[in-house]
Amino acid sequence: MAVYFISDAHFGDKSAQQEKDKVNKFIDFIEHIKGCETLFIVGDLFDFYFEYHTQIPKSHFAILNILSSLRCSGTKIYYLVGNHDYWVGELFTQTLGIEVCKKPLELTIQDRKLFIAHGDELSKFDPMRWLLKNKIAISLFYCLHPDLAYLIGRWVSKLSAKTHKVFSFDKLYEIVNQKFANGFDAIIFGHIHSPKHIQSDVRCQMSRVGAGPLTRTTDVRKQDFLLIGDWVKHFTYIQLQDGEFKLLQWQQEVQPQPSDEPLSQPYLPSNT
Repeated sequence: MAVYFISDAHFGDKSAQQEKDKVNKFIDFIEHIKGCETLFIVGDLFDFYFEYHTQIPKSHFAILNILSSLRCSGTKIYYLVGNHDYWVGELFTQTLGIEVCKKPLELTIQDRKLFIAHGDELSKFDPMRWLLKNKIAISLFYCLHPDLAYLIGRWVSKLSAKTHKVFSFDKLYEIVNQKFANGFDAIIFGHIHSPKHIQSDVRCQMSRVGAGPLTRTTDVRKQDFLLIGDWVKHFTYIQLQDGEFKLLQWQQEVQPQPSDEPLSQPYLPSNT
């Protein structure tokens, strides 16, 4: 069965018609993957989300409804929170049955060892991340009427959009190389909004000592680095099936192809 990854839909950040089109595409996508093994939402599903105990934003009802439908089809859903939707809570975990993760995930699926993170820690400064992770701000938000709180949240979100591209590539390269060195063979990030799939075959020399003389064998191991892209401009997502990753664009005849060239050095370890 297939596993899917999606990120950075930022629902609530567009005009009414643009938002309707974006939501309809998302609903069609979820209908298409119903019954799949797992869906990973890798952060920033909403442009701003703050969970109150008794109020649900009506603008998000269609999204919550289709996720509930997907969960009822038997699909397991992981929601890695991002810098815009850090404060998802009991509505998702208890009502929708979605597993909410506030730290990067490290797990093995289809014999691939995965590291999955939203990636907002790569930003040098992000006011949205500060707002939703600041205990004082959180306490004050609970005292506000939800309409006012969401108005403030959307204003901070627009400010954040102007700064989210200011992130450290050096830190990205450092994380990628460190995770590959630690045995991960697939690294997946959201947040950056630029879809990219870099694939590499790494040859590892292995020695075996049997009843006879020392022998050496070569093990070829795949490494995949993937930036999911977004559901704002690119409408890209990742599919993992039978251990193979594909970066795909929703309802496009021509699909992105993986690259074997690193974006920058040191991006991937050498194939030696």
